[in-house]
Amino acid sequence: MDYLVLGGNLSATFYGGHPYAEQTSQQPLNPQYTTSFTRRLSLNYVIGRAAWTSSTRFGYNQNFFERIDKIWKTTDPNKPESFPGQRRLPVIAFSGMSTFNRENRLQGPIPSFSFEQQFSMFRGRHGFKFGGIYSMPRGGRPDTTATLVTFQTIQDVQRNEPAAVSAESKEYPFTWRMINFGFFAQDDWRVHPKLVLNLGVRYDSYGPYVATGWKGDFGRALKSYNMKPEILKNLVGKLPMAVYNLDGLLDSNNFLWGSQRDPNSPYNRDNLSIAPRFGFAYTADSRGNFVVRGGFGVNFQSYDALGGAAPPPYESRGAFTRAEAAAAGLKYPAYGEDVTAVIIAQNPNKKPQITARLNPNLRPPYAMNYTLGIQRALTSTMVLETGFVGTRGVKFDLVRPFNNIDRITGLRPNPNDITGTYRDNSQQTNYNSWQSTLRQRLSRRLLFNVHHTWGKALSYTGGDISTGSIGDTRTSVEDFDQVKIERGLSTGDVAHYFAFDWVYSTPTPFANSTVGRYVLGGWQISGIWRASTGPAIGDRFGITQTGGRPDLLDINGAVNKNCCSFGNLQFLNPSAFQLVEVSRASNRTVRRGTSNLSPVRGPGYWNVDLSLGKSFSLAEKKDLELKADMQNALNHTQYSTVSTNMSGVDFGRVVATRSARVVQLQLRLTF
Repeated sequence: MDYLVLGGNLSATFYGGHPYAEQTSQQPLNPQYTTSFTRRLSLNYVIGRAAWTSSTRFGYNQNFFERIDKIWKTTDPNKPESFPGQRRLPVIAFSGMSTFNRENRLQGPIPSFSFEQQFSMFRGRHGFKFGGIYSMPRGGRPDTTATLVTFQTIQDVQRNEPAAVSAESKEYPFTWRMINFGFFAQDDWRVHPKLVLNLGVRYDSYGPYVATGWKGDFGRALKSYNMKPEILKNLVGKLPMAVYNLDGLLDSNNFLWGSQRDPNSPYNRDNLSIAPRFGFAYTADSRGNFVVRGGFGVNFQSYDALGGAAPPPYESRGAFTRAEAAAAGLKYPAYGEDVTAVIIAQNPNKKPQITARLNPNLRPPYAMNYTLGIQRALTSTMVLETGFVGTRGVKFDLVRPFNNIDRITGLRPNPNDITGTYRDNSQQTNYNSWQSTLRQRLSRRLLFNVHHTWGKALSYTGGDISTGSIGDTRTSVEDFDQVKIERGLSTGDVAHYFAFDWVYSTPTPFANSTVGRYVLGGWQISGIWRASTGPAIGDRFGITQTGGRPDLLDINGAVNKNCCSFGNLQFLNPSAFQLVEVSRASNRTVRRGTSNLSPVRGPGYWNVDLSLGKSFSLAEKKDLELKADMQNALNHTQYSTVSTNMSGVDFGRVVATRSARVVQLQLRLTF
């Protein structure tokens, strides 16, 4: 909706949706059920005068979803659970067997808010712009996961002697919030009729991620747990949640740590994120057909807001080794409450056992972006743009295991502490590319664009800034002090990407006929053809086996070049890899395998999307629009996911495809 108010334009936009999905592609016997809703509200007020313009925006955003794996709903038939999700059926992990997902995860129970203000003004050769933003991202992430009991051999299964028992961290209902604000100023300065400079700077302040236990009625936050109302009522105020952290890693060899920090300040706030930017555009000829552009800029990013929270740290633990599980009497089925009871009994002094630890001096990650290219008019309607585009990521989040058990002995460097994950700013990323675009403006009823990107992205753990359990981050660091050896292709990296999009307006046959003009003429046919080489292969863990990674014996023969087609889905050649021996004491490989995180690329793909549409004039200011869209119009099979666990029976096989043809019809009346 748009209104004229006090000489300015006030607009309001609301968007809402309630999608539901059931996904069974990778685990047909254990589908994931996802229920969600989205609510977004944007209020914008723009007012302008001869030499200045003001833009004000208020935003409201809530994205809720709950994702449940079917097996998570199976509970202990003999004993009801006293805490949410803590007597769910434990899952068995065994070499060569796919492990079921077993999680109930909820996200976004409360909305986020933001407020922005910008001003623009012109003075002589200068175009100034300045403003600020205040944002309050908020949310919550209750998350419970059934226990995982790992067996190394069939004899272990027969004796019920686990090689490891996980102690999944419970995330009871909680909310979190951050308070961020920033300011910017920039100047578009026309130094010369042929030269324009863009100079700017931005300041940002990012508040810490603070989590608190859910207060009041649990409502939707525990609805799927199907617990009795009287039990839920008794739990109010008894499920403390916070971001617990220790005050720094003091000794990375023996894994000695500082004391526990205040949960309201899990890490130190950073108040000095200053990002400069510089750009230029130079017209190299007198007719304006040849322009050189370039620039450099720094962009900061807020702390990752999905780091999660945990119950009191004396209830946490990463996992029990074979010896620890045997000493504690943990066997299958070891329910979550049973494991928690053992942890509490072994920690009578309530010593902090925090599984997810942060560097208390975390800094906001930032990217340095740089570009240099040209724009050249080839004809009056055709333009070529080509240039170098690069990004270097600095102080990106990196997650790695601390105090990990020794490969041979199964003992920890610090026997008085647990094993968990440590997050700091150690990750560096690098992306370099050459990007080209050929644009044809509408001429003779046809317009089109052709795009090509040739590039490479490298990083240590996938190149994302997330905490490791979500997004593109890979939890791939095997040894705490060997990070740089993990450097490889980033998640989703492709060497070549092509795209060709076009719009064609059909001529009107039988122009003298009313029916001909009205029915047959004025149709628009548009489409997009995309093709790409394969992305870097490997999921969050890369190419793996039980306890680590295998050896890569033949890099040139690792990929079956005749793949893929119906009945021919073996993409990786198993003979090019070799399993590394696994230690019985640690359930880890006795040494690092020679295969890195992403040694090869997956299957390439191509796809065509088509659209057909026409607008019919019914009366003055009344039009009827008809449109038909076809995604994957040729119904071409596009192979995607490759099984990368060499200990599995389907190693190297393609196990998923992209979507088949989807047809959508749209009829729209405008008045």
